[in-house]
Amino acid sequence: MAAEFEIEAKIEELLQNDLQGFRCPVCRHSEFAVLDEMGSSLRTNLMHYESDDPVAKQRTRLISMACTNCGHIEQFAEEPLRRRAIAAIGVPV
Repeated sequence: MAAEFEIEAKIEELLQNDLQGFRCPVCRHSEFAVLDEMGSSLRTNLMHYESDDPVAKQRTRLISMACTNCGHIEQFAEEPLRRRAIAAIGVPV
């Protein structure tokens, strides 16, 4: 099985490749910085709640990227990128 750091490095590579030619929708700048440190316990999460229950039922881990010019933030769900990274590395799922 691939080490977690290999998967995380592949996720970052895939995301950078996907963003080739992408421009900030606010200022049209083309450079983005990853805000979430892969492998860190301090990560951006989208919490999902039931309307009548304040306790989170599910979370979606996100990878946040900020435009290096104006600070506009784009977010990507980690799980689809993780599945692609594992497939690209050749790890059986």
